Amino acid sequence: MTEPTTAERIAPQFREDDEDEASPAPQAGFWSGLYRPAPIVTLTMIIGWSAIYFAYHGHWLGVVLALITMTGGIVSVLRGRALGRRRRGRMGAAIEAAAARNRELEVLR
Repeated sequence: MTEPTTAERIAPQFREDDEDEASPAPQAGFWSGLYRPAPIVTLTMIIGWSAIYFAYHGHWLGVVLALITMTGGIVSVLRGRALGRRRRGRMGAAIEAAAARNRELEVLR
């Protein structure tokens, strides 16, 4: 049997079972679909406007909702960074695999 090429050795890193979290698989639960930056920010904005309303009327709930809003914003930023790092790693691995294939094609010429 022949020795596997570099691209074939790298290819197992790109399995389809490793779904991107920005587009969850259909069988993923409801909550896992909400753990992305966009839904978190949307919910945080709704809570933030509610906080402004209650604070305007002098209700203590305005302060509590403002703290929840701040926490939601921080969670959204951290989640976005984590997804970005993951995508950057995948892109780097894909570029390395493409470069390996290109080198092998150049050797065949």
